[in-house]
Amino acid sequence: MKPSVSPSQFHKALVQDLFPQPPMLEEAFCLMLLLHACPLRLNGQAQVDGQAQGFSEITSRHAAEVAASLFPEGEESHAAYWYWRCWNEDKSIYEVIENPPDRLIPVLKRIRLRIESHPWVDRLLDEDWDLLCKLE
Repeated sequence: MKPSVSPSQFHKALVQDLFPQPPMLEEAFCLMLLLHACPLRLNGQAQVDGQAQGFSEITSRHAAEVAASLFPEGEESHAAYWYWRCWNEDKSIYEVIENPPDRLIPVLKRIRLRIESHPWVDRLLDEDWDLLCKLE
């Protein structure tokens, strides 16, 4: 990641560090779920303009923009594609957060570990949704 990043660009910079190659679609969806449901705490190495020490959960629209930033072309490169997946699939994003399907739990665990392995990230937190405790 750049030596210093603006808070408005942090999530895109973070995921581009985490995924030098575009992720599988299920991984991108799980990334959106985690960023939308879990606050993110940074560690002392983080260099975010304004000395941000963490971020609240991001909106589903912002999560869609972040996911789209990982794809250089195709429908996946558009935030509308990811936003549609949040609200128009078989279950809404909130139903999945409240009760993650068994097939997504290993992917969510893997993406959580990837996020928490970034040198600037301390950890993801459960706050409103308790998604992380469902992964244990």
